[in-house]
Amino acid sequence: MSLLAASGGDTVKLFDASDRLFDSSVKPGDPCTLSFTPTSGSQVNSVKWNHTNLVVASAGDDKRISLWRKNGQSMGTIPVAGTDSVDNIEVIF
Repeated sequence: MSLLAASGGDTVKLFDASDRLFDSSVKPGDPCTLSFTPTSGSQVNSVKWNHTNLVVASAGDDKRISLWRKNGQSMGTIPVAGTDSVDNIEVIF
């Protein structure tokens, strides 16, 4: 499965991009396979995959980097430098 990560508003969505653009037999509909909201009400500004495409990172107005496995399991958040919550880093592996 080839996944595409995108954000809009406060939500990150993963889409199955496996040959959908070239396969005329695919029925129209929402190809979204997973949707998650890092911090409700905070705009997501960036979404990136790691080099192995197993973890997606999102960053936004909540001043945190959220890490997610491609199955939607949260791996935790990391506060962005300059915030006063550096002592409260929570990372789950």
